[in-house]
Amino acid sequence: MLSGPPVSGTVGAAELLERFLAGSPRQRRSLLPQFETRAAEILPLIAERLERLDSAGDDWAAGFLIQLLHACGEEGQRVAFLARHPTGWLDAPSAA
Repeated sequence: MLSGPPVSGTVGAAELLERFLAGSPRQRRSLLPQFETRAAEILPLIAERLERLDSAGDDWAAGFLIQLLHACGEEGQRVAFLARHPTGWLDAPSAA
């Protein structure tokens, strides 16, 4: 059983995103359907939230948010994200 209050449609997009980022992997997976149905509300918040995440970390939440942005975002949102991160958001230096 998941702890905490249930997330309903009455929760704002910013709070839903915060719960996703603060949750355990299991809690995050339970929130994925809401991200699909409420993508339009969440997309404008993604770029700012990514700035607070560790680009050298191994947390899948950032990758999910970037995929959501590229799959559901408007062309302007995708272009702005790529302009801000021309070499990609993830900091993964080469071993070479």
